[in-house]
Amino acid sequence: MKSNSVQVSKTAAFLNSVPLIASITVSIFGMLTLIGWMLQIDQALRIAPGLLEMTPNTALSFIGCGSALWLFTRRGVRNKTADRRRFDWILLGIGLCASVGGVLGAITLSKYGFAWNLGIDALLFDNSTARLQSALPGRMSQDAAVGFILFSIALPLALQPPRFWGHVVAQLLMLIIILNALRFLIVYLVDTANALRDHSMMSLYTILLFLVLGIGTLSAMPRQGLMAIALSDGLGGFVFRRLVPLAFILPLLVSALERWNQATGLFGVGLGLTLMIALSLGLFWLFAWLLDRTDFQRNAAEQALRTNMTQLELIAAQMPSILWTTDMDCRVTSVVGRGAVQLTLESDSILGKTPAELLDTSDMQSPEMAALRRSFQGQPSRYERFNRGRYYDVRVEPLRDQRNQIIGSINIAVDITERKQVEEEVRCLNTELEQRVRERTAQLEAANQELEAFSYSVSHDLRAPLRSLDGFSRTLSEDYNDRLDAQGQMYIQRIRGASQRMGQLIDDLLDLSLVIRDEMHIETVDLSAMIRTIAAELQQTAPERSVAFEIADTVLVKGDARLLRIVMGNILHNAWKFTGRREDAWISFNVMLKEDQQIYVVQDNGAGFDMAYAHKLFGPFQRLHSESEFAGTGIGLATVQRIIHRHGGTIWGEGVVDRGAAFFFTLPGDMQ
Repeated sequence: MKSNSVQVSKTAAFLNSVPLIASITVSIFGMLTLIGWMLQIDQALRIAPGLLEMTPNTALSFIGCGSALWLFTRRGVRNKTADRRRFDWILLGIGLCASVGGVLGAITLSKYGFAWNLGIDALLFDNSTARLQSALPGRMSQDAAVGFILFSIALPLALQPPRFWGHVVAQLLMLIIILNALRFLIVYLVDTANALRDHSMMSLYTILLFLVLGIGTLSAMPRQGLMAIALSDGLGGFVFRRLVPLAFILPLLVSALERWNQATGLFGVGLGLTLMIALSLGLFWLFAWLLDRTDFQRNAAEQALRTNMTQLELIAAQMPSILWTTDMDCRVTSVVGRGAVQLTLESDSILGKTPAELLDTSDMQSPEMAALRRSFQGQPSRYERFNRGRYYDVRVEPLRDQRNQIIGSINIAVDITERKQVEEEVRCLNTELEQRVRERTAQLEAANQELEAFSYSVSHDLRAPLRSLDGFSRTLSEDYNDRLDAQGQMYIQRIRGASQRMGQLIDDLLDLSLVIRDEMHIETVDLSAMIRTIAAELQQTAPERSVAFEIADTVLVKGDARLLRIVMGNILHNAWKFTGRREDAWISFNVMLKEDQQIYVVQDNGAGFDMAYAHKLFGPFQRLHSESEFAGTGIGLATVQRIIHRHGGTIWGEGVVDRGAAFFFTLPGDMQ
């Protein structure tokens, strides 16, 4: 058996479809009856031969009632559109369509009561077309006229706002129509012959259409008045949904049983009553069984709910946070959570109190009161509170009921003491780190000043003695050349070479210090054009050499042009120097792509180097070849590495002895 909520949903869906079906059915059968009168089709006027026929005025009234009910189901467009005029036209259409049957019914009753002959019985067709002989041919019955009048009153009342109780009166009027139709239907079932002789009787078509019209109109108001119980998910709704079908089915079954007994005479009065009692008992037993089953399921659901509530209470009691609710007067209504127990905030001590009373303050602008006021306006908020040596992060949300109305606030306080302690430790560490940075910065500035002083001393104080040494040794060689033997001349040349190498070393050291201190100016640099210029300069220094240069076209990078000029100058100068003993020397510059990164490579076929000593390549004063083999100070590649690192790139070298070397470097600001 499905749950009650599922049954309610199915009942609601069924009731939503009934009004539309009923309005269409009533209107179509009214039209078919008029067509039957027009074309003299007997099957369109009565269900079976010999029964009363539906009059034209009755058919016309049913068309008006069906149209009014259809418009009634469309009244909800007011909630979907701002077109007030369209809604007003719908209301006018309901009134006009419902008044068709009301007016015809009222005129018909006046003819019965005052014997007026207003000629409406032949409004659509001549009375002579009536096939069944009657004292009043073509005239609708009194009960049909009353039914149409009641419908014309009920439907406008149902359009009134709920506070006027118009829908209750409308539903009562529709119940009268349904019960009256059921009365005539039972008479037809029990004693058809006498029903046909009674000229106040309605035709069977009319009776059935009144039943359909009444049920459809009641279904159009499923959540109002008397019909609200039909969609209740309580026990009353369950009983209503079972008893109402029985209330219709049981009388009809009893009437059918009586009619069968009259036709066959199989059993007497006693046996007939016994069968009726047995039928009633069977139906009520079925209802009692359904009710008992539903009650059992409800008890099981309540037990499951109690179990879940107990589990939720246990979970809430063990929750490390504090959760409490307040009403619209800011008074605490409940409090749970292990945090509340730890703070000795038992329910008896805080229930019914406001935050101002708990905090012993009259400040209405406190964070607690401001957060509560925002929650009452539907806005969540949060604040921090320090209480009894603990820090809490409090979040305040509006508390809503089943109708989504705000009835208070729900507050959750999370203990963030440990987080605060960690934040304080982080702040202390940051402060200490900032102090260390300031100290290290001061030390670095002092070191830079010392380096600048050293650079100044090197460039001025050391250069002067070296220039004197070189100048006097040259003078000695020139002025006393005839007095010095070959060995003396050799000593003087060695003195001059050493002083010149020392000067070159000083220049390289100054260049290295400038690389560290100078500010960078990033721009787009064409490495290809720069390398061609450097290659031309190298070729001019030794025109007798034949070196083949292979340079990739238009290699653009982002960097400091002056510093990159030093990088490429040092690398190419090394390649030029170490290929000096090759007759078929060549130097290349290319770009390769590896893992979406551009790598620049300068390669030569010179002397190369042993990879076992590759870690010394970029160290100051580190040389992989002797001075007698290749001249140099060992500062150039150290300068290159520092420039590449300042650009955020990397550099490394690969080589094989007597087979050449290759230097690879990357630049993060390269242009793809």
